[in-house]
Order: sequence, then C-alpha cells, then structure tokens
Amino acid sequence: DHTIRIWNTDAPIWVNGNDFSHASIADLPVNIDFLSFSPDGSRLAGGSRNSPVVYIWDARNGMRLLTLNGPVGGLTSLRFSPDSSLLAVSGVGYRRTNNPVNPFLRSNTAYIWKVISGKLVASLGTPGISAPLIRFSPDGHTMLCDCQGNNLVLGLWRLGTSEDPGSNPLQALPTIRPDDPAGVTGAVFSPDGRLLAVAPADGQIEIWDTENQNLLYNLSGHRGLVNSMAFRPDGKLLLSGGQDGILIFWSLP
Repeated sequence: DHTIRIWNTDAPIWVNGNDFSHASIADLPVNIDFLSFSPDGSRLAGGSRNSPVVYIWDARNGMRLLTLNGPVGGLTSLRFSPDSSLLAVSGVGYRRTNNPVNPFLRSNTAYIWKVISGKLVASLGTPGISAPLIRFSPDGHTMLCDCQGNNLVLGLWRLGTSEDPGSNPLQALPTIRPDDPAGVTGAVFSPDGRLLAVAPADGQIEIWDTENQNLLYNLSGHRGLVNSMAFRPDGKLLLSGGQDGILIFWSLP
C-alpha cells in the first residue's frame, strides 16, 4: 500500500483495531520490497524491486533524510555496513524504454553511499547486467558483490579506513569463481569474516578463505538448490536449508 509502519514493540497489543505504531511513513511513490535498520538503530533504508530510488529515513521519527538513485531496473539487495557508515545496494542495471533507437536505459548494478552525507562512494558492475547479491562481512572489512558481469564470478573488496574524502575506500581483491557454471544462489560470511560459504546452483556448498581466495571445502549433501545458510556465532558450525526440505549441520574446523 506504499506505506511503512514503525512499530513500538513495548506498547500493549490492543485487539479493538487501534494502531500502536509510533511512526508511519505514507504516500510513497513505489511499493517497498526491501527494508533495513542500520546496526546502530539510527537509520532506516528502503527500496523497491521496480524502482532505482533508495530512501533513508530517521528511524526515530520517520523523517526522510536522503533520496538516492541506484540501479535503473530496481533493487535486488540492500545492506548497511556493520559500522552503519555505508549503505550498499545491488540490482538490475537496465530498464526498457519507449525509445526505438535506444530501447534500454543502462546503469551500474551496485552502489555504495555514505549514510550521513549521501555521498556516492562507488558504483560497481557493468551497465546492463543484474547483481542479485551484495554482502558485508560481520567485521566490516570485506564486501562481496556478484557484479563482475555475471553471477559466475563473485567480486570481493577490502573496505578502507582512510578519512581522506578523495580516497577510494574500496580495494579490489581477487575474485572468487565457484565451480558450478550455472551461477550462485547465496553467500554468507562467517562471524569473523575469515570464511565465505557460497551456494552454487548445483546444490553444493563451497567454503572459501577470504584472505587468499582459496577454496577450502566442498560440501555435498543437498539434493537441489540451497536456499539459506547461517553460521553459528563461533563460526564452527554452518546450517544450510535446501529445496529438498532438509536442514544440514556442517562441522567446520
């Protein structure tokens, strides 16, 4: 309905239809498919699969702080960095137009902004492709995005700490190339950022070392696509769930 409601979970739950939200954001021009609070709780970001526009609101009162433009074809992922300083989105870098001479409008497929100022830090990816995944490692030192031209290659970037406004905070690292040529359905960092679990479309799970981009383990067990993965907080156990209806716990050294 093009609205966002921020609910006060400490309020009593009334059953007579009264609304106990403490903030409401209404009259948005698009449906909102992605929402994320910044880790420090101060900001709320949202966007749509059907629009390049990304909004950042004050999470305390719903006041709009920034309106940003991302991939022209709409979003596929939206993430804050762990320190709440950056917002990254990935999406579809093309959109059909009514111009017969140039039937497609093209843009990059991933954008990273500074949350406070809205300054564009980087635009990544080849215009005219799609990038379904973008992730920050929990320690905030590494970013992953499948915006290298197709989702057969996962790009990694080291996040710099320089306060020089003219410096590039992203340092490109060697890419990760999963074995399955059909692409990747998911990826998740371990809590310490040292490992990356990648789910190729063949149902395998690959465990990569993010420091040197080496493949450490190939885990076989699912009969179909892997839909979800999560590390235990100590990083010693990985849980995966697939289209085969099975949950598997993997013990990692």
